[in-house]
Amino acid sequence: MKAIRLLVFILIFCISSLRADNPSASSRFDFDFDAPATAPVLGRAIASAGGAVGAAAGAAVPTSRPGLEPQPCSPKPICPSTPRTSYAQDGTCNNLVDGGRGSVDRPFRRLLPPAYADRTGSPRVASNGGELPSPRLVSTTMAGSMTSSSSASSVLPFWGQYIVHDIANTPTIIRVPGVNCRCDRPDPDCINIEIPRTDVQFTQDRRTCLPVVRSHPVQDAHCNPNIRQQKNEITSYLDAGNVYGNSQSAFDDMINQNSAVGELK
Repeated sequence: MKAIRLLVFILIFCISSLRADNPSASSRFDFDFDAPATAPVLGRAIASAGGAVGAAAGAAVPTSRPGLEPQPCSPKPICPSTPRTSYAQDGTCNNLVDGGRGSVDRPFRRLLPPAYADRTGSPRVASNGGELPSPRLVSTTMAGSMTSSSSASSVLPFWGQYIVHDIANTPTIIRVPGVNCRCDRPDPDCINIEIPRTDVQFTQDRRTCLPVVRSHPVQDAHCNPNIRQQKNEITSYLDAGNVYGNSQSAFDDMINQNSAVGELK
C-alpha cells in the first residue's frame, strides 16, 4: 500500500511538473515534447509505472453527457526575429524554440490520452460502469496513515502551494447567473465530490458533498474541438507571476514607475 501511495505521489508530481502544453522543462531546454517519438515513450513509462493504480481505478466505458462548446484555441504569437533582452510577463516569445510555450492561455498537454466516460468530455467511470471511489474518501484514507516528517517543517507544503500557484491555474466555467453546485440537484457543469457518511464533514457538519465547478473546456493546441481539454491561464514559468502578475498591464499597475530598482507600489 505504501508503494502505491508513493507511486500516486510521483505520478501527480511528474504530470504537474511536465504539465501540458506548458512544460517548464522544455521552456529551459531544447527538448521537443511535440516530437512523434516523445509522447509514446512518456505514455508507456507512466502507464507501466501506474499499472497497479490504473487497475484499481478501472477503465472508461462509453456513456453520454452534454458539455459546453470549447473555447477556440489560442494562436501562436508572432515573435521578433531578434530575441528580446527583457522578459514578457505573459510568457510569449520567452522560449526561443516555441514562442507560445509557457505563455498564458495555452491548453495543457496530456502525456496519456484522456479517459472520459463518453470519450469526449464526461467524467470517468469504473470498468463496470459505476462511479469511481470518492476522491474525498481516497484523500482521507491516504492522509490518515501518513506520518510526520523529521526532516521537513510545516513550511514545506506552503512553499509547494506557492510554486503550484505560480505555474498553473485552470479556469472554471463562468456564466450568468452562475453555476449552482448544490448537493441535492447539481448543475450539469458541476462535478461534486461525495462525502462519505463516516467522514467528519458529514458527522459534524452534515455536509453531503464538496461542490466543484468543472474547468472550462478548450480546444487542444492543434485546434481540435472534439475532446474536452483544459488550459493554463497563467504562465508556466517560475517567474513569481502570482506576485507581479501574468500580463504587462497587471505588472505596470503594481510597479512603482518612479523606482529605479522596480519596487512595488
